[in-house]
Amino acid sequence: MAILEFDSNKKVHLVPVTIMLNGDFYDASAYKAAPIPMALDSQTVYEGVRTGVSQGLFTITLAHQVLGNWVGEGNWVPTESKPPEVKKTAPTTPAEGLDKPPVLRRSGADKPKTPAAAPVPAPAPSKPAATQDDSSITVGGKVSDKPAGQQSPPPAEPSDRPVLRRGKPEKTESGNINTKAATAWSVVTTIPAISDAKNETARSYHYVLRSEQEQDLREKVQALAVKALRERSGSVSTASPNRVAKSSKASAAPQFKFQDVQFRAYDPSTTNEPIFVFEANTPVTDKSSGKELPNHVMLVVREDIYADMHVLFSGISDPQHMDSQPRCEFVDVVDAEGDGYGELLFRRTYDSGRAFSLYRVIGNQLWPLFEGKP
Repeated sequence: MAILEFDSNKKVHLVPVTIMLNGDFYDASAYKAAPIPMALDSQTVYEGVRTGVSQGLFTITLAHQVLGNWVGEGNWVPTESKPPEVKKTAPTTPAEGLDKPPVLRRSGADKPKTPAAAPVPAPAPSKPAATQDDSSITVGGKVSDKPAGQQSPPPAEPSDRPVLRRGKPEKTESGNINTKAATAWSVVTTIPAISDAKNETARSYHYVLRSEQEQDLREKVQALAVKALRERSGSVSTASPNRVAKSSKASAAPQFKFQDVQFRAYDPSTTNEPIFVFEANTPVTDKSSGKELPNHVMLVVREDIYADMHVLFSGISDPQHMDSQPRCEFVDVVDAEGDGYGELLFRRTYDSGRAFSLYRVIGNQLWPLFEGKP
């Protein structure tokens, strides 16, 4: 499994994530790297899938490192693009005489006469003909016109044999490794990609909600996000619930303004039991510095049969604590195990880099399948 990143120049880059072997997940950027990881072998084909639906095919043609991380470059063919037309050629009939066995001839032997040419008497030879050498026998090909006594130069050495030279060896590119320096790019959008020999039936993991139902669920999940932010900022009182000043403290609690809100519903188990992903940015004032920090909050929530909400995952981050609390962003639901059920793919951004994580939904919790390292 990998990630296709589309930059602002409409170029596509493939970032390897994980490889599943015998039910276990390994880091695809380091698995069998000699020096190129196996996930970035040339001519490897990945299928870009967005929430279970195919978006196109990506074929690797080049592998290189960007800021110390392996990245694959290649050709991206979207699903809606028209495949190239193949010209049909008329079937050709085999020419006569091609299936006959080869004929051994000596050099200088007479060529077969054509019926169109009339026979012409040959002049009498002035000198006796030289005896032909057995070494000039050829099977097919062109007969050498050099005299028998002249020796031909030795055959050229194969180009792949080592050659001893003085001085330092020249730097050459080997395989599909790009040794040129590369810089990072700004990601516009991402699509998960799968490379598998199986041909699975595409299914969408989207869960369709009615407009009024979506609005009601969004408000419930957003209320859970506000609660998580207040717990993070320490504004929730730990005093006894029968305290008189409870209402005044509740009124003094900070208000949060959410920006870039994304609320999506998915059905990874395909059993009409949806999960809800809430993601937004909100400015929060830091108590120690007094500065307003752009916090990022993400929640994964599930509703049970009694309409009660259960938080499966909660992640809140700010730019000053990226080392201990990285920025966690939801990527997509992807079938990483090839069994038809979807898993949740997350991207974590640290101070030192980024990594990807893969989780399976089990009941009211997320079970980690793969945790990448930055």
